[in-house]
This record gives sequence, C-alpha cells and structure tokens, in this order.
Amino acid sequence: MLLKAHHYDTVLAQDGVSAVSEALKHRPDVIILDLGLHAGDGFKVLEWFRINPYLSVIPVIVVSARDLRANKERARNAGAKVFLQKPFNDQPF
Repeated sequence: MLLKAHHYDTVLAQDGVSAVSEALKHRPDVIILDLGLHAGDGFKVLEWFRINPYLSVIPVIVVSARDLRANKERARNAGAKVFLQKPFNDQPF
C-alpha cells in the first residue's frame, strides 16, 4: 500500500510459489520479499530467485520481523541486496 501511495506499480503474491510465478511473468525491477510467507519459507523463495537465470538478476529486498541478528546475514548470504527490519516507517519516501 505504501508503494502504491507513492505511485509505484506493484504486483502482490500471497505465497512463495506465486511469488516466483509472478516474478517470471512480470519481470519486476525489484522484488520485496517478506520472510514470513504463507505456505513457505522466505529463504527457500530467495533461493529459487537466485537459481533461476531470469530472476537472479533482479535485486531482492528482504523484510522481516524475525530476529535481526539471526536473519540479516543469512538473507545477505542468500542473495538479498537489502534487509529491512519490520516495523519500519515511510520516512525515506
């Protein structure tokens, strides 16, 4: 909702499988991935993005309310460009 309010085009996926499908279909400029996905682990989805030749070039921003220390480095090692800890505000916009 925050991105749409600032006039960005967005596509929403409810789970990991549809996230990969939608990313392949729309080829976005950036992917924002929440680690707490329905029916799947966000790290597994991040891995799917990294091994797919079409998706591996798209930068991924990981957002999570999970423990920062335990997950920030793991997300970066898995290919995320940025890790944002939730909750966050819209001040950069």
